[in-house]
Amino acid sequence: MPPVHKSQVITMMGRLAQTAYGTVTPSGGSFRRVLQSDQTVFDGIGEPAFENDAAYDQGSDLANDIWAITNDSGITIPFDFNFQDVGQYLFDIFGGYSVSGASPFFNHVFTPQNVNTSRQFPSRTYVKQYGGLKNVLIRDGVATLFTITGSKTGRLKASFQVKGSGFYDDNAAAYTFPSLETDRNFGYSSQAKIGVERASIGTAQVETATIAGTCTLTGTIIITITSTQVTGSPLAIAVNVTSGDTASVMAGKVRNALMQTAAIDEQFVVSGTTTAVILTSRLKLANDGTMNIASTNGTATGLTPAPTSTHTTAGVVGDSQAYSCELESWTLNLSNPTADDGYRVCSSYLIPGNVKSGLVRSEYLCGARDYSFDFEARAAAGDKLRGWMQQGYDMELQLTIVDNVSGNSLEFNQNKARVIAAKDMIVGGVWVGLSGKIQLLATSGVIGLTANLNNAIASYAT
Repeated sequence: MPPVHKSQVITMMGRLAQTAYGTVTPSGGSFRRVLQSDQTVFDGIGEPAFENDAAYDQGSDLANDIWAITNDSGITIPFDFNFQDVGQYLFDIFGGYSVSGASPFFNHVFTPQNVNTSRQFPSRTYVKQYGGLKNVLIRDGVATLFTITGSKTGRLKASFQVKGSGFYDDNAAAYTFPSLETDRNFGYSSQAKIGVERASIGTAQVETATIAGTCTLTGTIIITITSTQVTGSPLAIAVNVTSGDTASVMAGKVRNALMQTAAIDEQFVVSGTTTAVILTSRLKLANDGTMNIASTNGTATGLTPAPTSTHTTAGVVGDSQAYSCELESWTLNLSNPTADDGYRVCSSYLIPGNVKSGLVRSEYLCGARDYSFDFEARAAAGDKLRGWMQQGYDMELQLTIVDNVSGNSLEFNQNKARVIAAKDMIVGGVWVGLSGKIQLLATSGVIGLTANLNNAIASYAT
C-alpha cells in the first residue's frame, strides 16, 4: 500500500478519564477526535530501554546478555487553542475539578490536585490510526506538560504531553473513530489580556445583587449594569426566563447571561450562588460609586424589581502592570513531571515471561510541579516588573481569554507569584523592551492557581 501521509493520521482521546490507572477505555461514543496542528508518533512505542552486562566481570568486553528495562510510552499533542477541547487537557493537568451552572452555559473550575491526598493524576486512553495501516492504542496516559502560547496575531497555540505506562496494543481492533466535532470555537491572541498586580496593594471592588420572586410569565427580565469600566454603561441585558423559574433559577440564568456578555466578562468576574449575582472587578481600581446591578421585568412577569444593588466591597486602587498591545509573546507553562524511578514499584512485564518486552509502570506518581509564565514585551513607560523582581514582591497574575462572539471564556488566576527574570531585549541593535519569567508559587503549601472555563460543555467528568 502507498505510504501514509501525516494528514491521514487520526488520533482519539477518551472523553472520560480511565476508571483506574491500568484500565482501558472501551470503544464507542466515549472517545473524541483530537484536532492536532501537527502529527507526532507515540514516543517510545515498541522501543523499550535496554541494559547489558558489558561492564560486568564476565570475561569479555562484549556483552553476554541484554535485557529490557522500562517501556514508557507517550504522546505530544500540538493544537490550536479552542474553548471546548481545552477543558479535557485542563482536567488532566490540574487533577481538581468542579462544574456549576445550567444549559446553555456552564462554569468549569480547575484547581491543582492535592498531592498530599494522591500523586496519581487522571489517566486517559489514546488510540491513533495510521491510515489503513494499523491502529495503535496506549492506555494510562497522564499529563506531564500543558502550555498555551500567544503572540501578536493569529490563533493561540497550545501543546499537551502525556506519559503512558508502557502498555500498548500495536493493532487494536474494534475501535470506531468518530467524526470531527463542529463545536470548536478557537481563541485568538487578540482575545487574551494579561495583568500583573502587587498582591498586598489595593482591593478589588465587589457588587452584589439579589434576585427575588418567581416567574409567572415566560419572557425576559432586564439586568442593567452601571459602571465606569463597562463600555456602553448603563448596559441593559435581556435574560430569557421561563414561567415557574424560582429566584435561584433566574439568578443562575442572569449569571450565565453576564458571563456571555463580553463587555461584562472582560471587566468583572461573575459569581454567586442561589439568588446572588456578584461582580468582582478584575483590576484593583479606585472605588466606583456609580456601580450598580438593577433588575426589572421585561416581557416576563413575576420578578420582584430591585433598582439598586449592594456595594459589598469598596475598590481601592492597586499597583499593577497591565499588558495589551505591548505584549509580543507569552507562554503559560504547567508541568507535572514524573516522580523518580524509585516510585516504580510492583510492576509487571508487558508480556509475562518475555523480558524483552520491558516493564509496565503500574502507577504514575507526580513529582515536583512547576508552573510559570514567560513573556516578551515592548518597552512601556514606567514598566514595573524589573523593580518588583529586585524587591522580591509577591504578585497576582491574571490571564483572561474572552471570545466576544460565542461568550466562551477562560481565565487563569494565580494569587502568589514572583518575577525571577526581567531583562532588556535588543533586536537588530535596537532596544525593544524586556523579556521575563514569572514563577507561580504556593502559599502555606496551597497552590493558589485556578482556571475558570465558561462554555456549553455540561461536564468534563461525566
